[in-house]
Formats: sequence, C-alpha cells, structure tokens
Amino acid sequence: MSDETRQLAQYGAKTSQNLWKYPGAREMAEEAVLDWVACTIAGAPDIRIAPLFRMAKPRTSGNAWIAGHGDRGHPLDAAFLNGASSHVLELDDIERTAYIHPGVATVAAAMALADDDPALDTDTFLRAVVVGYEVAIRVGRSVNPSHYEMWHTTGTAGSLGAAAAASVILDLNEEETTWALGNAGTEAAGLWQFNADGALTKPYHVGMAALHGVMAALAAREGFSGAHRILEGEQGMLRAMSREPKPALLTEGLGDTPPAILGISRKRWASCRFTHPSIDAVMALRDPGRSHEVESVLLRTFNTAIRVAGHPNPKTPQEAKFSMRYCSALAWVSGDVGIHSFASIPINGEVQDFFEKIHVEESTHYNALMPEKMPGAVTITWRDGSVSETEVLNPEGDPENPIVGKKLDAKVHSMLRGMLADSQIQGAIAAARRSQETARYREWISHLRLGANVQ
Repeated sequence: MSDETRQLAQYGAKTSQNLWKYPGAREMAEEAVLDWVACTIAGAPDIRIAPLFRMAKPRTSGNAWIAGHGDRGHPLDAAFLNGASSHVLELDDIERTAYIHPGVATVAAAMALADDDPALDTDTFLRAVVVGYEVAIRVGRSVNPSHYEMWHTTGTAGSLGAAAAASVILDLNEEETTWALGNAGTEAAGLWQFNADGALTKPYHVGMAALHGVMAALAAREGFSGAHRILEGEQGMLRAMSREPKPALLTEGLGDTPPAILGISRKRWASCRFTHPSIDAVMALRDPGRSHEVESVLLRTFNTAIRVAGHPNPKTPQEAKFSMRYCSALAWVSGDVGIHSFASIPINGEVQDFFEKIHVEESTHYNALMPEKMPGAVTITWRDGSVSETEVLNPEGDPENPIVGKKLDAKVHSMLRGMLADSQIQGAIAAARRSQETARYREWISHLRLGANVQ
C-alpha cells in the first residue's frame, strides 16, 4: 500500500472531469438520483424513522431540502434525515461486489450541500454523485467479504463515498479532499448487531454516513486536516476492518475504466437484497391456488444470505424484511413484496401456513459464485410426489437483468402512487433525463423533486 487515499482524492478533484466520455455514465447518474429521490420521499413518512425527525427538527435551519416534511434545514441535518429516509424501505440500489448500498449516503450528502449553492451547475452535481459511488464501491471491494461479517459496509465505506461527493460539490482541491476522506474514514462505523437484536439502526447508519461525509468536507474547506492514509495506513481502515484487505482494488483502473456506477443493481422488492433470488424464484413457480397441494419448499442460497437474511421467526417489519422465508411466503401468497407488504406482522393466515413449509439450505456451489452472482434456487415438492424447481443467478435489477428506463419508471410510480399525482410523478421522471438541457442544478432538481409541495 502506498498513497491510495490520495489517488482517490485526485480522482475526485481532477480526473473525474472526463467522466462523461463513458457511454451511459450520465444517464445512469440521472436514474440513480431519480431512484434515490423516490426512495427518500416514499421513506420519509415511515413511522420507524419518525424519532429521528423529532430529534432533529427543533435545531434545523437552512436551505437544504428535507424530504416529506415540507422543511428546509442545515446541510448536516438534511444529509442525516434524507440518508435515513432513503434507506428505511430497503428499495435503494446496491453494488454486489462491494456489499454496499452506494447511493443512499452519496446522494444525500451531495444534495444537502448542492441545495446551499445557488450557482451550482447540474453537471457538477451529477459528477459528484458518480465520484461518490466510485469511492464507496472501491472501498467496499477493498475490505470485503470479511468486513461484512461484522460491519455494515453502507455505514463504513458509505462515509467515504459521501465525503468524496461532498468534496466535489464544494470544489475542494486534492489536499482538501484527502483530508475529507481521512476524517470521514475515522468516523466510519456500523456494526451488524442491530440485525440480531431487531433494532432500527440500519437507516441510522446511512444517515450518519451522509452526515459524516458532509461534516468532513465542510471541515476540510475550512482548513481542518485529516489523515492522508486513512485507507492504506498501518492503523487505517483496511488493516482495522478486514482480515484480507485488497488495496489494489482501491485504485486499479481508476479513471481509465468505466465508472463503477454502471455496475450497480436496483431493487424491485422492499426487502434485503439477499432475499431477492428466492423471491424471484418463487414468483416464477407461483400458483397460490395450489397452496394446499404443497408438501414442502426448499430454498437453496449462499451463506451470507442465511446469516443476514435468515431470520427464523420475524416479529416486526424490520425482521420480516430480513427473513427470506417470510419474503418467499409473502411472494407466493400475494404476488408482491412491496412497501405495504409488511403490515401484517406477526405472521398469520395463508402466509403463516406457507412460511411453515419452507426450509433453507446453504449451497457451497452458490457460496463460490458470490459476489459475481447473487444466486438462489427454489424446489417445491408437491403432495403427489412431483417436484417443481427453478434457479435464479441474477435477480431482477442486477446489471444482467437491469431495472432501467421504463422498468425504473414503473418502480418510481409504484413507490409514489397515492402520495403524489400521476402527473407530478411523470414530470419528475421526464425531468430526471433532461439534465443536459437544464444547466442550473436548482432548476433541474426542483422539477425532479416532484413539485413545490415536496421540494
């Protein structure tokens, strides 16, 4: 290891000026912001994060948009609250090789500071988003898979992605960006114990990652220094947080290969991504009229999915989102695993009956395919002895099976229908893809954020 942190800072401050030479990069950034805005507006009213809004509201003042509550606030508060809102529904994007949700903290941080700058251009904002994704994903790849056993990568690597994006918005130079990464890295955190204990900490991780990214960039702008080897140093993140660090992945091909945002996955179902292969497989075999004929259901998957999304007896919506058995039963019975699918907890009725027929089994073959694939299989044994089975190697939303264009439009409509008029939603979708026609960030984002009542 040598100067990887500084190389990432140089990328953000200088090299990223040439991002749009890569086909599809700008369009992917536009759609990433659209997806994030929809997740954030839909998530903001969720009762699970209401305490965070009550905590922050008395002290917030400023120009930064805060989703869903008609408020403006200080960039730190906006980054925190919007970061939490964007993640609470479990519909935000992921990057499977980095074990991370790269967009939530990145866009929250970039937008919180962009709203404070009336002169900012749309091009700079979108470049900040792509840079944040790049840094978050590269850091995630460099510490995983062992990091993910204890650490929620979205909280740890996400802090550095947020700082990188914030640094672009503030037009920090290479040295200042290095400081911002250093101080965001020293605050990088997020332990998985919340999942075992059924706590609501997961969106809090994202809010804090976004907040720390903004704070670190603002401090750097004022001349506050940070570690210049926070990633590769002897007491840096890679050595502290990974048994098998891969420092080469921090900078390999940086600036010379297509940006990492082009390889993200988007989520169709409102649950942990590790439940999605099973959900897709169940949906492919679904025949709820024959539920009484089902003898047993076997879900085969990889070990990380069982550890993270294998909750055996969910009692709360949060636990249910991390139970592949529950999500698979829900998919079979209702044909949907959406925002409103987790209201009937504890489990009862048909979902309970099907849930009890499901067993989960680890597949060593699928362990070996991770993380380049996200595999799963379902085998249904019927009471007459016949068997139905299917395998999913790339659940819907993966780069090989993407949610882009009209599929993303449908997802946005499904999240916001009932909250906003269809004309508002369609207007936002159209605006997202017109960034090149709208030079000023404030004009572009005002249309994308779906009208004055939610700006």
